[in-house]
Amino acid sequence: MGFLRGAAKGISGFIFIIIVALLVMNITLYEATTPAFIRPLFLTIFSKSIASQDITSTYNEALNKCQTQTSYNPPMGNLSVTLDCSEVKPASKDDFSKLIAEALFDQQLYGRSCTGFDCLQMKDLPGFATQAFNLFLKTTLLILAASTIIFGLFLVLLSRGWPSKLSSLGVPLVLNGLPGVFLEFYKTKIQMGDFQIFIDSIIALIIRYMLISLALGIVLIAVSIFIKGRLKGKVKKGKNNKNNKKGKK
Repeated sequence: MGFLRGAAKGISGFIFIIIVALLVMNITLYEATTPAFIRPLFLTIFSKSIASQDITSTYNEALNKCQTQTSYNPPMGNLSVTLDCSEVKPASKDDFSKLIAEALFDQQLYGRSCTGFDCLQMKDLPGFATQAFNLFLKTTLLILAASTIIFGLFLVLLSRGWPSKLSSLGVPLVLNGLPGVFLEFYKTKIQMGDFQIFIDSIIALIIRYMLISLALGIVLIAVSIFIKGRLKGKVKKGKNNKNNKKGKK
């Protein structure tokens, strides 16, 4: 029974480490694909990209056409976006770039239809930055969270004594959190060109959740060591009291 318990604990611990790692990555990507997080980043990226091009002719064309119509469709290659002329008329050329960026994100990127990992196969735009992929991550997040709880309970049940129970949870959390420490020192070496602002934000999220995992693991291990020390102290004190009683007799 001891061998079987140890084997089951080892397998559960290994699976627990993997699930926690996947959970950290899932939480990171889920937060990174929420509109509040990703929209400002991509508007900055798109605006810079559009502003770097000569859009004077497109801007003048938009102003002319908006004199007689309520909407304008700027030439975007394979992509199609619609601008409201009530927003185009008072816009400067820089503001016009921002309007195109907002329309590109809202109409062509975040609202695009796709399913699960198929979103990542989009060719013209990054499919991970879609609402469909965000909803997919929300579903997998719930599954991974439930799996983490289940295998965490397995580890607790397979361990004997609270020090062992707490350390069996703490060690995997520490192992998952340690890469965040190294990533903190090497993050400046990761270069991705125009998408650098987005990559930096993603790395910051990954580091945050890895360090949370590390902190929780350290706390659990510290508590297990404290409890183990208290228990040893009580046992030692009990033996001393017993020896003292024998000596008196």
